[in-house]
Amino acid sequence: MLILANNQFYGQLTVIEDGASNNTALLEYIDLRGNMIQGSIPNSIFELVSLAYLDLSSNNLSGVVKFDMFCKLKNLKHLILSYSGLSLLTKSSSTISSNVTTCPRLEILKCSSCNITEFPDFLRTQEVLGVLDLSNNKIYCDIPKWAKDIGKDSLSYLNLYGNFLTGALDLQWMNLQFIDLRSNMFEGPAPIPPPSARFAYPGLEWESIGGLPPSWLRCQGLEVLDVGNNNFKGTFPYWLGSLPELQVLILHSNSFHGNVGTSNGKHLFSKLRIFDISNNSFNGTLPSSFVQCFKAMMNSTENRGKLQYLGESYYKDSIMLMVKGHDIKFVRILTLISTIDVSNNKLKGEIPKVIGDLVSLRWLNLAHNNFIGRIPPSLASFREARGEQFDTFENNSYLGNLGLCGNPLSKKCGDDEAPLQPPPRMVQDDSDSKIKGTFGWAIVGIGYGCGTTIGLVAGYYIVIVRNPVWLLRLARRLKY
Repeated sequence: MLILANNQFYGQLTVIEDGASNNTALLEYIDLRGNMIQGSIPNSIFELVSLAYLDLSSNNLSGVVKFDMFCKLKNLKHLILSYSGLSLLTKSSSTISSNVTTCPRLEILKCSSCNITEFPDFLRTQEVLGVLDLSNNKIYCDIPKWAKDIGKDSLSYLNLYGNFLTGALDLQWMNLQFIDLRSNMFEGPAPIPPPSARFAYPGLEWESIGGLPPSWLRCQGLEVLDVGNNNFKGTFPYWLGSLPELQVLILHSNSFHGNVGTSNGKHLFSKLRIFDISNNSFNGTLPSSFVQCFKAMMNSTENRGKLQYLGESYYKDSIMLMVKGHDIKFVRILTLISTIDVSNNKLKGEIPKVIGDLVSLRWLNLAHNNFIGRIPPSLASFREARGEQFDTFENNSYLGNLGLCGNPLSKKCGDDEAPLQPPPRMVQDDSDSKIKGTFGWAIVGIGYGCGTTIGLVAGYYIVIVRNPVWLLRLARRLKY
């Protein structure tokens, strides 16, 4: 076993020589991921007849490798080459070559960003594959009909993000839990995830698409549904609220319209932590009864003091959230992150006072709607989102909601209102070397003020490193 992962090793990979004639031939496990190793793969690696696990991902390797070379490793189960710098050559043909039929029975294959240009023929014989990642390649073809037989009873992770795949894909894998088909050119009706799906990124980026099909209700274990940046039309899919495990719902940048809310049922969306419907055409009010459904955002003690991620025992997931009109990528989804973004719609009426009950909320964006009336004093009750930022937002932080008034805006509501009591302030000396008191790491971003972006990004790191001094200096420079 050779594990040298996540170091700073560099230079050529030459440590394995003449593997067939010495003890290195007995190596079963090689993990060199996360280094700066250069050059090509030495031929001696393909002589390690006992090798079952090979991870060369996230390095600076170069050159073209034919997949046929890996077929020599009859015991290979896990092959991970993502972001290694290598280009993987997979030969397509109408007939299966003898090399392909004798390829090892892989369980995990990750080849993201390996300059693959054809859908690999060798996958045709992979009957026990559990994880397949071909994302961020240059595959420009129709999905072959035989693709549905890849790991037919075993495939649980399928990532085809960032290719040029066309045609229709039938998601018939009964054990599939993670699906990412974004940034392709698929055609036909929206694919229905299997009942086993937990994390779905359909990526349906073709024209003339209708609303979300109610048949997705069969995915009772679905935790994350992201259909952002598509052409979905129709009204708000309130029926998604009956999915008992749904924690992340991202519908931003589509063509949804009509009212937001639920039909009936007080227990809908009870586990939801991230709700993003920005950049659509929703109108009407934001009902208090709907906000009251977000029970998970009302719990301020759950997961406090520990960092947990969605799918932590399964995979490292990521999502995109809109901040100040730009996508911000969260490499992994912290379960303690609670956000609501309804910006850039046509919502009207008053801001629901019950939003103040969402005590675990980290980020709230209501910008560019038609909200009117007093900003609810209940927002001052936020324990996780209120801090210096909340009391210092300028009027341009509320762009698009000209009817709003009250603290912290300079526009009053016609009566003298008592100012919101600020939390303990940070006290720092002239050298910026000491910080005392409390620091609210997250922010309520009701608009697109400069503090939103800085607060969201800075807050994410402050909760990790517990040392905000350098971020405060950065924020000060960015602001001016």
